Amino acid sequence: MQFDDVAAGNSSRERYEEAMERSLRWAQRSKKEFEHIHESKIPPLLFGIVQGGTHKDLRERSARGLMDIGFDGYAIGGLSVGEDRTDAYRIAKRVCEILPQDKPRYFMGGGMPEEIAAYVQMGVDMFDCVLPTRNARHGTLFIWNKSPETIDWSLYQDPHPTTLFYDRLRITNENYQQDQTPLDPYCSCSTCKTTSRAYLRYLFSVQELLAYRLATIHNLHFYLTLMQSLRNWIQTAA
Repeated sequence: MQFDDVAAGNSSRERYEEAMERSLRWAQRSKKEFEHIHESKIPPLLFGIVQGGTHKDLRERSARGLMDIGFDGYAIGGLSVGEDRTDAYRIAKRVCEILPQDKPRYFMGGGMPEEIAAYVQMGVDMFDCVLPTRNARHGTLFIWNKSPETIDWSLYQDPHPTTLFYDRLRITNENYQQDQTPLDPYCSCSTCKTTSRAYLRYLFSVQELLAYRLATIHNLHFYLTLMQSLRNWIQTAA
């Protein structure tokens, strides 16, 4: 990744513009040094990072400036930092309309499952996010409320969908103390195959380290299944 200047989510337009222009200058220097370092080797891939806050014109300038420099892939940075989801969707959609279709697009920091479903349909290819593991450590699990194979993902393009395809299960709640059912009947992860809700709740209650491992396995599997389901849906639609 290039080095970039990320303005805080509540910054002024002037600060966003300053950060965007500085990031473009750094992108040019990053590309030049990258090519110098790897001129005699098989290089890794270098991504530029689009900045500009929630200002469409700044984002357009940033995206086009990075394309003029030329990168192996392009990241959308500076979102998921507290802005309204409607603004994030508006900016991500516009940036994806500009960026080349033959280069990977990486949304930095997103997000909730319904956000990922929407961003993928805008043209985003890659994500990084702490939500699966951080929620797992605190005993919150992502649970399918329907089979992922039956979901019509076109219903999840709005910033505030009326229904979700998953629930969040707080496994430390007392009502799971005697619940011998699997965590998620639609999940095939090793945790769901071997562990009841009651047992996982017990592990959390005694602060057994295995609890965090089992919960993390499940949440990561949920996100991997989400991405696979989206890929399958795209291929079927094509």
